[in-house]
Amino acid sequence: MKKTIALMLAAASFGVGSSAMAKEEINVTNALTQCGIGAIIAPTNETIAIVTNVTFDLGTTAVSSQMSSANTCNGAQKKMAQLIQNAYPQVTADIAKGQGERLEALTAAAQCGDVAGAQFKSQVRYEFGQLAVKANGKTQDQKNEDLFGAVNRSAVQAGCAI
Repeated sequence: MKKTIALMLAAASFGVGSSAMAKEEINVTNALTQCGIGAIIAPTNETIAIVTNVTFDLGTTAVSSQMSSANTCNGAQKKMAQLIQNAYPQVTADIAKGQGERLEALTAAAQCGDVAGAQFKSQVRYEFGQLAVKANGKTQDQKNEDLFGAVNRSAVQAGCAI
């Protein structure tokens, strides 16, 4: 029931009628569970992801992401978000050291080759250093979101296939 309401709200925010909604339900559902801030905050809980996306901005950011670049809302980005969400202390420790199992997992999730992988690790380490300076007073969810953004930026700058 909640999922249906969330889907209708997201569809209404884009002016999608009920006949079009039937055609787009899978995309909207994927967008609300795998894209936007909801996917970052709750990558393993679809209900919370949907509620967060709808509450945050009626799901417009999530649905826009899905429509403009559907491949960025699942797969690699979802794996990275889950890793950050589930193991933030270990991920950040590995990033700070410049090596470790979880940094390797992030590199693999970002689909970096050997050369891009080295550049990615260096860039994400730099980005994390910048975040650490500004981390005081932030909630864990905000830290997760910041790190997720830093990892994405680093992957793009390194030329990874993300």
